[in-house]
Amino acid sequence: MELKIVTKKRLSRMKKIRSFKIVEYSGSILDEFIPTDEAKRDVLYAGFRARGVKLPPYDSFERKALRKRDMKVVCRNWYMVFDYCGERYRIEFKKGACYDGASVPVPFVFGNVSKFNQYVSVASLVHDGLFALKLMSFEDSNNIFSALLRHEGINKLALARYMLGVRSPIGRMIYKRGDEKAHWLNGFVEFKKYE
Repeated sequence: MELKIVTKKRLSRMKKIRSFKIVEYSGSILDEFIPTDEAKRDVLYAGFRARGVKLPPYDSFERKALRKRDMKVVCRNWYMVFDYCGERYRIEFKKGACYDGASVPVPFVFGNVSKFNQYVSVASLVHDGLFALKLMSFEDSNNIFSALLRHEGINKLALARYMLGVRSPIGRMIYKRGDEKAHWLNGFVEFKKYE
């Protein structure tokens, strides 16, 4: 009986993942790493301030397993319009949005699996916004991450390693305990569903 339930759940998940379609997006993400060196970081922060953007305090990038050296900042607005489960959505990341790439368990980072690469940058940015700000459910955020990785043509072994990170019990706990109002992406992401 339990096998049937798991199989039905997996089929339902795959149906949702296959329903995902990119309608429009603004191309490659223009971003850069936030320097760990304080003097270089001050220059980056001053540059954003001069353009009217107040970046989140560097100290706000605290979380277990988060390596500050992995933090990136979006340098120009970036958006995507997509269809998912019969609905159309638009997500936009404003200049100054910060993200930490894909959540990959350290033992799985080898070969073509990394926090940032041509297959995962868009997927990880979109997932970070949906997941951290709870704009969609835990499952739907992860399904869209999976769909975006598949859209980029990532191989099945790499896909499985990425999905282990986001679908894990630790990922579920982070989602459940996360405070979207206190997250550094709060105020940098606009999300809407088309009616």
